Amino acid sequence: MTWAQSTYEKGNRQTCSTRLRSNLVIRADGHGAALPSTTKDGTTAYADVQPGYLIEWSAKTESDGRGRPDRITARLTRLNTVYLAGLINDVTSTSPNATQSQLVDLIVEQADPNQLFSILSSQTVQTNADGTASGILPTAGAPPGPATVLIHYGYSSVSERSDGEKMADFWSGEAIEEVISILIGAAVCGATTVASAGTLAVLGCSLGISLAVAFTHMGIQYAKDAFGLIDTNKHGCTFPLGGHNHSYAIAIGGDAGAIQAASGSGLTPAATESSLASGGLPLGRILLSAGITAAAILLIVSAFGGDQS
Repeated sequence: MTWAQSTYEKGNRQTCSTRLRSNLVIRADGHGAALPSTTKDGTTAYADVQPGYLIEWSAKTESDGRGRPDRITARLTRLNTVYLAGLINDVTSTSPNATQSQLVDLIVEQADPNQLFSILSSQTVQTNADGTASGILPTAGAPPGPATVLIHYGYSSVSERSDGEKMADFWSGEAIEEVISILIGAAVCGATTVASAGTLAVLGCSLGISLAVAFTHMGIQYAKDAFGLIDTNKHGCTFPLGGHNHSYAIAIGGDAGAIQAASGSGLTPAATESSLASGGLPLGRILLSAGITAAAILLIVSAFGGDQS
């Protein structure tokens, strides 16, 4: 089998090495053709996964250079856009003159990762004697929007740090800023799409993969911190810090799903016009280009009598 991802942790004088190999196949049904994947910012992404599609995962756990049975978890998680939008609305309404970094700091103080990450499906299994395992994560009933599949290999007691300390580590970096910026961009795109007879969803608001990848990067940060200080497995072999974590970005509903999720999140005009919208995404250029293209098409349709009955 060809594996899409492989991570390796070398042992030391007292321990042996571990490796996780994984793969993902997504189909419209159990027998259809596999959806194509793409790579963005180093992340494997699936651009248009409709609710009801089947996500088939497979993995192999290795200890000391060979496949050996062990415990593994596969999980499908979606960004809770309504919860994140509520945080954005709160900080932008109470601190309208704050800078982007100040607003992000305020979100950090209030955010609860357990509410931000909504688990849609999860499986924890024991791999076979040769270290292999597989399963299906269903998407039936999944709301549209950014999601990620995490395949995790690693276990021990959770880190002894407090929740506040965990969140401080988790929110460090630019991942959350990118997610917020693209979410706001998708909300603006949604409003503009309605005003332009739906043309922008195709022509200027291709944000499905971008939002899913940004959310996946945020999930990777959180996974490394949430799983804590993982040491060795039952075979006496060393795990990396936080265990082995393989992530795949899933755009449920595609570009239209990203716009629908953002438009239905409840973001206020004050939030979409705040300094949070200025980072990570060239929103002005996207909307300007989309608006020009949409206007040009509407003009052409009108010139050829598109408004006649």
